[in-house]
Parts: sequence; structure tokens; C-alpha cells
Amino acid sequence: MKKFVLLAFVVSLVFISMETNAQETVIVDNKKSIIYFGDSITEGSGNNQISWVQYIDKINKFDKSKNASRSGATFSKERIDNMIVTQILKHKDEQYDYILLQGGVNDAMVEAPLGEMSLSYELEDFDSSTYIGMLDITFYYLT
Repeated sequence: MKKFVLLAFVVSLVFISMETNAQETVIVDNKKSIIYFGDSITEGSGNNQISWVQYIDKINKFDKSKNASRSGATFSKERIDNMIVTQILKHKDEQYDYILLQGGVNDAMVEAPLGEMSLSYELEDFDSSTYIGMLDITFYYLT
């Protein structure tokens, strides 16, 4: 559990860092597109569906923006009916210039087994029963 809390803390730090640097990373060409995958933090649940997604979109004036996030989503299979990888697979045939991925909070809340990162790049080598194994799978499908 301590490792998982630490991982959630690290993920939070990444997003705090992103927010503080957001004004420095304005995309000049507004003919770009972006899709967001994640949980309620990205979806804006509990905040009138307003999240940091609107902040990024407003600054960058994307030509196309889609928030595919869903409240309660996990990377792990702890919520098999609401996984971030499912969001990605639903939009696999769509093309975007940028993909922004957020999650992990719900995995920490349900105490998903942590697991270990695979040294492989093959789908069949990833441990889908763990949080990190499902991150491997998520990154596999994103790439």
C-alpha cells in the first residue's frame, strides 16, 4: 500500500508541475487536435464537467478537442466496466496530434495490486492483473 500511495503522489506531482508550466507551453499552430483520457479529475465530475481540460483548450485553441474521460475510471482491472484502456480502444481509429493521459487515483482508492513494469514490448508479456501491468497495456495501445 505504501508503494501505491507513493505512486499516486508522484502522479499528482506531475500534474502540479504541468499546471505551473502550462503558460510556457502554448501551441502556436491551432490546427492541432487533442484527446484526453482519464478519470473524474479530467472529466470534471463534481465540478459542472469543468476541469483543467478547458484551461488547456482555451490557451491552445485546438481545432479539435475531445474529452473521452469517465468518472471512476481505473488503469487496473479493479473496475473492469470502467477502465482507461477501454476509453483508448473506443477511439483507436481516430487521429489526434496530442494525447493527454491522467489516472491512478481510483486505483489507489481500491488498493489495486501494484505489480512490476515489464522489460518486454509484447502485449502477451504484460501482467494484466496488476496496476503497472495494465499501464504497460495502456501504453502499448497508445503507441
